Amino acid sequence: MLIVDSARTLSKCQLDLTTLVIIAAVGAVAQGEVFDAALVVILFNLAKVLEMTATNRVSRSLKAVMQLSSIRMVTLASGKSVATTDLKVGDVITLRPGEECPADGKVTRGSASCSEAALTGEARPVEKHVGSEMTSGTLVLNGYVEITVEKDSEDSTLVQLEEQVQEAQLQRTGRQIFIERFAAVWTPLVLAIVLIVSTLVPFLTDKDYRSWSMKGLVILLTACPCAIVIGAPLATTCAIAAAATKGLFIKRPHTVELLPSVTAAGLDKTGTLTTGEFGVRVQERFSKTPLTADALKLAAALEMKSAHPIAAAIVSEAMGCIGEANEHNELPEVKGFRVVEGVGIKGRVRVESSFVRVFVGNKRVLDAVNATPTAHAQFANFQQQHPSDTAVAVVVNDELTLGLALNDTVREDAAQMVEELRDLGCEPRIFTGDAEQSGRAVAMAVGIDPDSCHFSMKPEDKFMVIKELEEEGSLSLMLGDGINDSKALATATVGIAMGERSAALAAKTADMVMITDKMIRLPQCIRLCRYAVLIEKLNVFLPLLVKVVELGFALAGKFELWMAVVGDVATLVLVLALGTTILSRRFWQTDGDETDSSGSEDE
Repeated sequence: MLIVDSARTLSKCQLDLTTLVIIAAVGAVAQGEVFDAALVVILFNLAKVLEMTATNRVSRSLKAVMQLSSIRMVTLASGKSVATTDLKVGDVITLRPGEECPADGKVTRGSASCSEAALTGEARPVEKHVGSEMTSGTLVLNGYVEITVEKDSEDSTLVQLEEQVQEAQLQRTGRQIFIERFAAVWTPLVLAIVLIVSTLVPFLTDKDYRSWSMKGLVILLTACPCAIVIGAPLATTCAIAAAATKGLFIKRPHTVELLPSVTAAGLDKTGTLTTGEFGVRVQERFSKTPLTADALKLAAALEMKSAHPIAAAIVSEAMGCIGEANEHNELPEVKGFRVVEGVGIKGRVRVESSFVRVFVGNKRVLDAVNATPTAHAQFANFQQQHPSDTAVAVVVNDELTLGLALNDTVREDAAQMVEELRDLGCEPRIFTGDAEQSGRAVAMAVGIDPDSCHFSMKPEDKFMVIKELEEEGSLSLMLGDGINDSKALATATVGIAMGERSAALAAKTADMVMITDKMIRLPQCIRLCRYAVLIEKLNVFLPLLVKVVELGFALAGKFELWMAVVGDVATLVLVLALGTTILSRRFWQTDGDETDSSGSEDE
């Protein structure tokens, strides 16, 4: 096997470690050192086994995650369930609340309220009717639609992302390319030195060809750059694999070296710091009249009949999940449902054996039911307390019962991410196209000074701010999820597309894609990359140091052939061991997070 590998590289006019080992083994046999020759071959094969073991561990770390487009089932209009990977152009699929469109297509039946936050950057849902385009990743919030598929699922952005991550593992950073080029020159140079030491030196000195030939063989094995060539890229490869297991896909290997150096971070608001989906932020009860039913559930029962953008948020708040509410039909019965244009919706909702009148809508609901001045004042005060939110009034039997404030929801760990980015020397600020009022509220919620943030920005504005930071010498990070972030993502030192449903253009231009909703993964990944860069440097420095010491002993004639092989194998084991420590779960542990220690939480 060694001879075959050597012949393959020699046919390309290259010299590698295998060739040097064969030369050393043949030389040892010629010197009568059969035991040393056998030991050289055995230890070299052991080194190959160790290298393969480390590589397989990295591959296993990626294998589960590389099935990103894992087989999900979708229902066709015929009632048959098929895997999303088997969808073909022309198939008609059905989508209900809580389901995500698996492929690009067009609505051919029904209507629904959908979230396209990944495309527009806006949390407010959009209405889809017959003839509307549906893109892969669009989430149905309320309603029912049938979609005719216009593009195969194999053309999806997620499949392309898998290929890019796999390509990233095969690529090399500038530093690693330099090391490989150095090794390509170093190996034949060492061979030339060995020939000189084995022939010319004894010819010009003591004529002891046997002794000098043995020294030459020792030098041959000692000077081999095996550990350096393997150890340097191993650190980057392991970092890419470790990040992928937690939903962070590094598409370009130099990102591992650049990420630890960023000093400024631009964070998109909608869909990044926030979920990109409307949610009920505040509930305030006004009526003192006791009810045998929850006013929120009464409102949700009405909203289940509606396709209004905020309907899904109210139902989800009441039931936990709109999909479950639709499936199990746990909400009260509704009769006389009616949409009042420009005001809201109303109907009669069952409470035990009777029905109550429920009206849900904006402030005009109070005029419609001739509410008291006190009710008008109470709701006006509620609106003033939540100026950046959408305020909804719930009126039961003509009495103001409940006030709801709805808005895009800030991610749970966004504030923790901001704090940890600062601890890492990276100052975060918000870049958003939203109005200043709503942007400042999110900034304060996550712990960012609103005065350092930028509001009402167009895509070009985000690009210009990032460009200015780069020109000032700051290494910048841009985290966004939509098409309006794509130019800034491409310009930043490190561009990161956020969310599994990131817009295709954003994911394409980014250096890295986060398909996890856990914001804390970003600072954890920065720490991981810092450690990987340290290991990469150690994997170059330590083997070089060992080889300098070994060469000194070899030239002094105090280093045997088997010692050179053992030293090389020991150095290789060291760099492999250091490299695989990057796969440790400790980088992903958070205070009080026990699931991370098991390693199963994101995988």
